[in-house]
Amino acid sequence: MWAAGVYGLAVAAVATPPPADASAWTAGATARLRVVQTKPAAHDGSYGSARVELQALGDHRQILSKEIEGTWRVLAYAPAARAFVIGGQFETGAWLPLDAVSYLDEATGALRPARFTGTWIAFAAVAGPNGRFVAFVGKWGPDADTAGRFRLQVLDAAADALYDVGPAPAPPPDSFWAEEHRRRCDWGDPVDGFVEMDAGIVRFTDDHTLRASYGADSCLKRGARRREQTWDLEKIVARGRKLLPPPAPELKNSLN
Repeated sequence: MWAAGVYGLAVAAVATPPPADASAWTAGATARLRVVQTKPAAHDGSYGSARVELQALGDHRQILSKEIEGTWRVLAYAPAARAFVIGGQFETGAWLPLDAVSYLDEATGALRPARFTGTWIAFAAVAGPNGRFVAFVGKWGPDADTAGRFRLQVLDAAADALYDVGPAPAPPPDSFWAEEHRRRCDWGDPVDGFVEMDAGIVRFTDDHTLRASYGADSCLKRGARRREQTWDLEKIVARGRKLLPPPAPELKNSLN
């Protein structure tokens, strides 16, 4: 079964909460964007389709109205990139992960895929308050559709660079999985799709500080005793250790 959801923060000059309605408008500096799902995805069938609508903020002049394949959502507005960060879901095996990230230029509507799209998947996303950084529970490589090995990763939207941060917290408790998996739940087993993280587990305390919470978590509930880990993302970026796609020969079984 697919587990679907989204968590993101869309911001302009001041941080604002994400729209409750996935098809609601997200404001940038000069334009606003919404993504309306026009056709649902079907297991072993269509990837579905969505309409991307971009309008000027002042007079609502249409800049872009385009139908694209897949299930898409706005993850953030990144002022540093003058672009919206959008994520797309495409079925791989029995999973429905977020496996595409693109930047939509707010001035022209031009769509540019992130450099890691095509070799990477994620099961959760949390955007920082100014939209520059987006944290993912993700992984990539020729075995991207197998369970395990998920990590907490961060996208620097300003530089289109992905960084490894640390271990991934456990997925959020879910009564569906708890019926058969009463002990620890893991990404990929049994959680098999993009989910919304529960509050406080992965969070930004400011524009560049990421914090994650860990415990003896199960499918039934989060552990009461918690430990937290904190990262200064500016320092991680300064080290320059970007996550790079696997060498070309290893991509023969990767996502397309």
